[in-house]
Amino acid sequence: MFYLMSPKKRHKTLIIKIILLCAVVLVCLIVLEVFLRFYLSKYPRGVRDYEGRGLFIVDNKLGYKMKPNFVGFFRNPEFDTSWKTNSDGYRNFEFNIDDQNIILMLGDSFMVGHGVEENQTVSYLLNQKLEEYVVYNLGVQGYSEKQYLEQLKTMLPEYSIKLAVINFYLGNDIQENCGIIERGVSAEGAHIKQENDGAWRKLKSLLKKSEAVLFIYRNVVQLFKVDVRYASFYLEKYESEGNLACYNKTREYLSEIKPLAEKHNVPLIIFLIGPEELTDKKKVEMLYKRHGKFELRKINLNVLSMCEELSTECFDLTDYFENSEGLYISNHWNIKGNELAALEIENYLRSRGLI
Repeated sequence: MFYLMSPKKRHKTLIIKIILLCAVVLVCLIVLEVFLRFYLSKYPRGVRDYEGRGLFIVDNKLGYKMKPNFVGFFRNPEFDTSWKTNSDGYRNFEFNIDDQNIILMLGDSFMVGHGVEENQTVSYLLNQKLEEYVVYNLGVQGYSEKQYLEQLKTMLPEYSIKLAVINFYLGNDIQENCGIIERGVSAEGAHIKQENDGAWRKLKSLLKKSEAVLFIYRNVVQLFKVDVRYASFYLEKYESEGNLACYNKTREYLSEIKPLAEKHNVPLIIFLIGPEELTDKKKVEMLYKRHGKFELRKINLNVLSMCEELSTECFDLTDYFENSEGLYISNHWNIKGNELAALEIENYLRSRGLI
């Protein structure tokens, strides 16, 4: 004889099983969180000094900047690098007012050298190659054209600048220029990022504080997901209200930078840097599968068109990294990536007679 549960009891049993399952999952997440926090305690988030303090301080003009004379490290399971800044707060040797033929390299985390040592960065390599020039690295994590404008206002009148080079990251510079991404500094000097487009972004920002959630996302979800960062810039029309506002803001900054450089008789060149997601063949195939065919270089073309409109010389480096393996670490150039970028930048500058 079979005993049949009543619908009411089956419903109650199901609820109990769901509660137990949720409890087990929660306990597993807590255990994973504790383990990861213990394991990752030697990998503090961001650049830190040896007392655990962060790299950044608030700046009235730039929003934030790296601390002058900072000594510390930047490490995670993928790399372990030392970190040192000069008295002006840049990852560079000391600036000297008597230096001649200075080349300014302005950029974000790609230029400052995320994941590599100072002597492996693009700026350092160019400084070694170009003996007749002195190359200054003005790269700072999270900077975009709005900060480059302020940096040039400071540097051009004070130093003997031969050439100004802006490294324009197509992955997020446009979004930073118009405020979709806002960056700042936490109380302990850590670099923070807030993506301002709705409750979902704020929830993601909150979840990112959990080591367990980040671990599951990076090691499980990412195995099955490749997506376009800020997909609207690729998948929506250029003329959409949000996109147009961001491009217009970027155009506004570039339209101020060009005459500022001309005022000081300094040639200006802009190199476009494409995100890793758009240079990896396998990831591109997955992107097409997920979204259908779309113009992969849409942002590239839009920015190049903007440069032409403003009579500003721009060169796209994306092609040189396309389908090339072993050039990235943590979505940034590794040692080989920096070497390739330095080589192509040098070749282009020489071909144009700029050096």
